[in-house]
Amino acid sequence: MTKNNRRDFLKFTALLPVAELSLAGVGLTVGSSVSAETQGHSMGRSLNFPRSPCYGNREEFEDKLQVIEGQLPDDIFGHAFIIESIDTPERVNLAAGKGAISRVDFTEAGPHIKRVLIRTPSVIAQEKLENSRHRFKNKGIAYLSDTLGTLNSCNTAFVPLSDDRMVITYDAGEPYEIDPVSLQVVTPIGSRDEWKQGLPNFAKLVAGKWIFPMVRTTAHPFYDPYTGEFISVNFGGTVDISGLLHGDAFTHIVTWDLQGRLRHTPLLDDAEENFPANIRQTVHSICVTRNYVLLIDTPFSMEGEVMLGLKALRAQLPETTIWVVPRAELNGENQPIRVRKVILEKEWEHIFADYDDGDGIITLYGATNPASDYSECLKVGDRLYPSNEPVRPDLYGMIVSPMDRGDCGQVRIDMRGGSKKNLKAEVHLTSHPVYNWQTALATYRDDGQPIEKLEYLYWMSFGFSKELITKDLYYTYDYYKYRQVPVHELPWDGVPPALFRYNCLNLTIDDGYTMPSGVFSSSPVFVPKKGSSSQKDGYILCTVTADRRAQAGDELWLFDAQRLSQGPICKMVHPKLNFAFTLHTVWRAQISKRQAKYKVTAAESYGQALQQQPEDIQQFFEQEIFPRFS
Repeated sequence: MTKNNRRDFLKFTALLPVAELSLAGVGLTVGSSVSAETQGHSMGRSLNFPRSPCYGNREEFEDKLQVIEGQLPDDIFGHAFIIESIDTPERVNLAAGKGAISRVDFTEAGPHIKRVLIRTPSVIAQEKLENSRHRFKNKGIAYLSDTLGTLNSCNTAFVPLSDDRMVITYDAGEPYEIDPVSLQVVTPIGSRDEWKQGLPNFAKLVAGKWIFPMVRTTAHPFYDPYTGEFISVNFGGTVDISGLLHGDAFTHIVTWDLQGRLRHTPLLDDAEENFPANIRQTVHSICVTRNYVLLIDTPFSMEGEVMLGLKALRAQLPETTIWVVPRAELNGENQPIRVRKVILEKEWEHIFADYDDGDGIITLYGATNPASDYSECLKVGDRLYPSNEPVRPDLYGMIVSPMDRGDCGQVRIDMRGGSKKNLKAEVHLTSHPVYNWQTALATYRDDGQPIEKLEYLYWMSFGFSKELITKDLYYTYDYYKYRQVPVHELPWDGVPPALFRYNCLNLTIDDGYTMPSGVFSSSPVFVPKKGSSSQKDGYILCTVTADRRAQAGDELWLFDAQRLSQGPICKMVHPKLNFAFTLHTVWRAQISKRQAKYKVTAAESYGQALQQQPEDIQQFFEQEIFPRFS
């Protein structure tokens, strides 16, 4: 480790006097008031990545959870929802797996769990037509059927609309509503003709007849209870082949009043004459403030060659473009409006906004994941760097580790200035030598109303493992533009996952906990304490998977949000709790059975398109799809 990097390590660990921090290969320990065994650090040992998150069960169940360590607090309440992507038979990217929802209920009788598989029409088609000519084949992070189109597993995130209405989402498919009590899929949001297909026009020679078109949208739409608007995006029209975009781009803001049809407002780049606002990668996240919608061009794109069955790996773009859209100009009548953009250094992934923008300043908080590629996973034929050994077959499908350390930070966009071409942004970054390796998922106190000013974000980072660094990945990102850690100083002994708190008030990382060696943790969710109001007064629930079930197993761990460094205060388990790759979460104080009348039937949505399908597909829809979505 260089002199400067050691100084950085000392500076950041000094922020955490309670926790004991160790970075594999550094041999430095600070403030050891918590034992290494309790705190779960590697203490210089090479970390073996567990196979457990690459394999999950497909069983639906409902039962009590068993507390195996600690005690469940008396003031915990409500319902925590966790969404999951289950491994695929082809052992490909875990983000492309079949979806499942687990709901953890904190009741007076104790903790309870309910788990249900997500079954959209295309998922049902995948299950039933597996051995036919209509089967879905893997194409990187997508599944395509030559005759039917794109699989929408809806396995990524939640958006609550009310106590009785909940939305689940996917980057490459229209969102669906579920019943929060039964967890069953009820209806798509919008019919097939209310979403514009994301592939280029030249692809419509084939894709134009697909019953399940590729819809490119966001995994994180936004519901504003003050205006009653559900806000999303519909974009596409291009495909990246050999690093060049082919096709004609389009980007629409989509708004919905929870009752009627979707309304579209096309976006034009204010810096270009009649040129659409062009999303070059994807829009995994959007942010909404009182007066603006922000579209984040996120580094989660797939090479077009992969969809054609060819091998390709290109670096994600090293900058992040954010398109800023004035809400007052959204017309929903397909009339284009002009929008400006701001360009940030590094790859920002999940970003959150203060709802308050009254001073003309948009304030964002998020994390960078530089030299990372969530679309790339371990697969057959891959070899590790630098050993040149084949990757472990039991890790096929796992997302690769990052090739640099990331940051947490604040972005302030001044809407009162800037040029026609670009807005101005002020950026403050904080990078922790242990916690910011693949800073992946975040949670915060969400009581169902937009947060005027964010005070704390609770992040889960996935760490670094040499077992997840392939030669192709290494040579793609070794000369990364904004590198923090030289490639020869990457932590090859491993960095474990971590749960930590980012303080939005003073822009520091002020508390955290590193996980034990050999476990994989994910999916943090903030659970408020009963009767509290502070953004710090609650608990963080997360998933923990491991290969040695007797020691750690697939469990749910609960932390005190004010004292993360003390470790989990309660661990819960169930014999059938076998998580795969869990993703986003949400908490609700109370839930009830869905009462809304809004519903798009399968006959409405697919009826016209079915007329172009062969007789066996028409019969399949009439027997399997129409009765379930009527």
